[in-house]
Amino acid sequence: MREGLESAWQRGLENAGRWTTGGDPTPVLEALGLALVLEVTGELNLCSGEELDVLRRTGRRAVAAAEKWSRDHPAAEEDLLWAVGIARAALDALTAERAAMPDAAAADLVPPSPRRVLRMLEGQLDGLSAGSCAAHLLRDPTGRARLQLLGDLEAQGSRGSSTGAEAGLEPLRAAAAAAEDMWAPGEGESVASRDAPRVEAVLFRSADPPRLAVYAFEAVPLRLVSEAVETEAMLPGYWRGRIISPRARVLRCELHVEDRVLSWKIDLRPRGAGR
Repeated sequence: MREGLESAWQRGLENAGRWTTGGDPTPVLEALGLALVLEVTGELNLCSGEELDVLRRTGRRAVAAAEKWSRDHPAAEEDLLWAVGIARAALDALTAERAAMPDAAAADLVPPSPRRVLRMLEGQLDGLSAGSCAAHLLRDPTGRARLQLLGDLEAQGSRGSSTGAEAGLEPLRAAAAAAEDMWAPGEGESVASRDAPRVEAVLFRSADPPRLAVYAFEAVPLRLVSEAVETEAMLPGYWRGRIISPRARVLRCELHVEDRVLSWKIDLRPRGAGR
């Protein structure tokens, strides 16, 4: 286990151990998120059985408390259910009753970039963010293979190095830095979404020129075609384009997902402006 992740894991266990019924269950949910990271890396079974037993028992009580809180506070329900989804997947891993398979709502919406995966592995994400990243990798059939590839890059960098573990991380960091820039959906405005496939269109209105991005839950080939946009970036599960028609208000476009072509209407007007 990497030093940073091990430190985060130990802190998570300590914080979870201080939780009492009636208090905020977030520290326990955070620790369960880190347990899900160890599940995807294959290191969970290397941890102390006693520590895992304590976390499992505490985790069940914390999940029940979080579910009750969500019923009593509808405004916070969505965030709590996301956290509970991560925690339940971790409890599945801890009980070994079945393979951990998080619900879609518990996982990162878009495939995590190499940089985000690296931060997860180094313990630099909070427990729930790390758990959400791990949840996506568990749901993605290629997730463990992607982790293996990053591990291979790290091993290649450390081979023959005289500067130790820090030098071994350099190829991993380089791979992360070389990944094409994926704009964070939270920095834009959601303008459209659809199911089957589950995708969301996000408008970055303040960019020059404005950009439109499409995010898919699955890491599938994705492309949006319209006379008003010009493709700028493509990654599995992600597409971004420049809006080249300044007068565009409503896009009638085609969404290409693997071998499917779907008609899609996207309203770019600000909310309240005739939408």
